[in-house]
Amino acid sequence: IANFNRLIRMRNAVRESWSGIDTELKRRHDLIPNLVETVKGYAAHEREVLERVIQARQQAMGSHRRHTDQADDENNLVGSLQKLFAVVE
Repeated sequence: IANFNRLIRMRNAVRESWSGIDTELKRRHDLIPNLVETVKGYAAHEREVLERVIQARQQAMGSHRRHTDQADDENNLVGSLQKLFAVVE
């Protein structure tokens, strides 16, 4: 009888352990949609930053009539690049 009771306790311990694993796996699966939404948000932000860098580069490469316009465009490009590097870090 003692051996039988010990086997029953062990079986129950195994079932409880698997129940705990199932609970943790369910929790992890439930967190994946949050992770996907976060990644989508960062991807949209990075796309906007890259588009700004490309636009600033094109503007800086364009012909300029005045040196002040060229300096302004270069400053705009540098600012866009700083935002890009901030996203990468």
